[in-house]
Amino acid sequence: MLDFHVFSSEAFDIIQDTAYYNAIYKDIGVQLDAQLFAINGPFMLDSQFEASKRPDRRVRKRKRQSWQNAKNVEEINRIEKLSKDIHAEGLRIAFFSAQVVKDNNHQAREKAREVCDRSIKMYRPATIASNEIITLSDNSPFILEEEFCMLNSWYKNDSDHCIRLQLSGRRSDSTTTHYVPPGATFHIGSVSDVRNFASINGLLFDLVVIDPPWNNLCVKRQQSYVTCESPLDSVDLDCLAPTGLVAVWITNKK
Repeated sequence: MLDFHVFSSEAFDIIQDTAYYNAIYKDIGVQLDAQLFAINGPFMLDSQFEASKRPDRRVRKRKRQSWQNAKNVEEINRIEKLSKDIHAEGLRIAFFSAQVVKDNNHQAREKAREVCDRSIKMYRPATIASNEIITLSDNSPFILEEEFCMLNSWYKNDSDHCIRLQLSGRRSDSTTTHYVPPGATFHIGSVSDVRNFASINGLLFDLVVIDPPWNNLCVKRQQSYVTCESPLDSVDLDCLAPTGLVAVWITNKK
């Protein structure tokens, strides 16, 4: 049984996720890179971060937004107090560390960029719904051009230990090692395949993580993808369990 490294109180829980994941991968001798968690402030453009450090910078007085009116002030204050309590307790129990150096999350951003640059593109076209699940074994090859077919095959590690996959785009390509946690099932492809698979197999999810295409001025200028004015209005959660949780990534409009 894995230690979940959880601190619980009446108001909140704190999960030490790095310790949890390191326990999962301990048997094969790998750990999460600590640099990925070197977050010491909110994301800013480098130019904005450098400007914020200047002692002579002018601070513009922001106009109070409509959502900050009296109707929501009580809720906002409650959330701010809870956030401070969580941070203070996390420092006390050493789940959090005090950040002395502010570097605009340079280490985490560089490490994330390095991981993305090394990754193999796994896009695949729309597929036919299927209830097929392929069981994986440790150190087995995973060759994308041979695995991807018209059926939206799902893959599972049904063992009680972490396994390694030797992944490559083609049989002649060099491989990179990917790690699959015990009991994990994964799918590579369109999110619509997930909905169809859940419907066919009567599955419900305990946790759904959503990163909607928020309306964003930068993306709109670059036209890198299609945005949506009200993305949450079209979210279909039929596959969410009655006691499940929904986590939503919030993107700044700028």
